[in-house]
Amino acid sequence: MSDALTIRSVDAVLVMVPMRRVLGTSAMGIAEAPLVLIDLHTGEGITGHAYLFCYLESAGHAVVALARDVSAVLAGTEVSPAAVRRELGARFKLLGARGLVSAVLA
Repeated sequence: MSDALTIRSVDAVLVMVPMRRVLGTSAMGIAEAPLVLIDLHTGEGITGHAYLFCYLESAGHAVVALARDVSAVLAGTEVSPAAVRRELGARFKLLGARGLVSAVLA
């Protein structure tokens, strides 16, 4: 019996969370935290959870779209950082691994 897990899908949803205090940055104040909630589902029934703070709502929408793309690419891949990095590195080679793509790779 193998202990290896395989990725079934990746789901992502953007939520805007009101902040008690405005976060001041050099560019603007952030009164709502754009968070992308990410669930990685395995074929074996285990689900992993993560979140990503996106600074801008528009960036959150872009991350959700990238996660949708990632879900299709990773389906059937072993749950292993090296295997996932290999698959996603190849997928995003032309875009490069910076900015939002880097955040999704993480």
